[in-house]
Amino acid sequence: MKRCEVDRNKLSPMMAQYMEIKDKYADVLLFYRLGDFYELFFEDALIASKELELTLTGRVAGLTERVPMCGVPYHAVKSYIEKVINKGYKVAICEQLEDPKTTKGMVKRGVTDVISKGTIADLELLKSYENSFVASLLIYPDTYILTALDISTGRLISSKVSKSINKIITEIFKYNIKEVIFNGNEEVTLINTLKNDYSIEIDYYNELAETLPENIDNKLNDIRCKMGVRHLFGYLTLSLKDLSTINDIEVVSNEDYLYMDAYSANNLELTETVRNKDREFSLLWLLDKCKTAMGSRKLRNMLLSPLKDISQLNKRYDMIEKLNDEFISKYLKEFNKLFDASEEYLKSHKDELDDVYNGVVCSSHSDGTVSVDIIYDSEEGVHYDIKLEGDTEDTLNKEWLIRKSLKDIINENEKGILKRIPVNVRDLPPLGLKVTERYTKAYKQMMLNKRMYTK
Repeated sequence: MKRCEVDRNKLSPMMAQYMEIKDKYADVLLFYRLGDFYELFFEDALIASKELELTLTGRVAGLTERVPMCGVPYHAVKSYIEKVINKGYKVAICEQLEDPKTTKGMVKRGVTDVISKGTIADLELLKSYENSFVASLLIYPDTYILTALDISTGRLISSKVSKSINKIITEIFKYNIKEVIFNGNEEVTLINTLKNDYSIEIDYYNELAETLPENIDNKLNDIRCKMGVRHLFGYLTLSLKDLSTINDIEVVSNEDYLYMDAYSANNLELTETVRNKDREFSLLWLLDKCKTAMGSRKLRNMLLSPLKDISQLNKRYDMIEKLNDEFISKYLKEFNKLFDASEEYLKSHKDELDDVYNGVVCSSHSDGTVSVDIIYDSEEGVHYDIKLEGDTEDTLNKEWLIRKSLKDIINENEKGILKRIPVNVRDLPPLGLKVTERYTKAYKQMMLNKRMYTK
């Protein structure tokens, strides 16, 4: 049974709601939340059952035939999303926007996120030691304009590349770009090479964001680079990505670096081996003794972009020498002790610290209130006391009420201190933590080494 062949007048209310949402996301797999499962229907179910090896069943929906259906538990959905995205599909997550226990009639649902290979923001699905970029590629008679964003770190770059397929492929390889957005399909050779040889996802989008953040607009002198950022932001807004914290851009000049094409870097096994396409036993794997994921990403970038200006090289050497002599040799052991103490404290208090997520911690009280602290990588933070309205005895319902309250707080404070919260905190998961002064200090120290505070 195909979705386009269905008589919609006969559908049950739930399936009619599904069809209305699916019409807006026809080209992606729609994970539709029903209770404790995410369900897929019609053609989506056929694809998912095959690609994810799920049992294909059926659902009564008011028609003479049962609608094809398959599903996954909500608590295990991340692993399934990762599998299907790696197979080249895009996913739309449709959530219940109301509490089913307090809602009369059909529960309101809506898509909260659209995920593709280059727009994954969940740190559990990413490799911490490398960037994951989504990029816009605009084509001009003599130039490619490449604009790339790593959503998980907020790093935004703009680069002008001369009109050469080998050079643009090298640039895409260098930044580990997972998805490229074109505004047309005239570059057939380039598109096929990226898809078939480098497993890069290709999308097409030809609209622009209306405006740019002031700081980004002021940094770009070339109108073509501004168009590239607007093109990328337009696509990401369509994918429901929150870009409010992206307010800086790195303009890359390729003249400063030694040109080394992707084939040379591959054959030299700089970042991955030729045989297994694996980081292990590559030159980067051998050299990488970095203490943080940020350092590993920086090392990869430097390895693939060797400086050729002797003054810049000497400046880098002077910085490294000063860092070694005046900081690392004196304080590194003390910092390691501090990190070890933080990790040890978290392990020893695992029972009272049920969950940690992006600097937001909260504790429940017997009177039905919840204390919420939003902590930053600095010493600043904000505190709220929330009165939950509704059934707080049921764990799932209580978690939903907490999430809703926190999202309301964030939306009401868009121009205040909450503007500095990392992007991912807007997709709040279930929370439930007891906060102590000692824990807060350990937590802050641990977060300094987390990906979300680094670029």
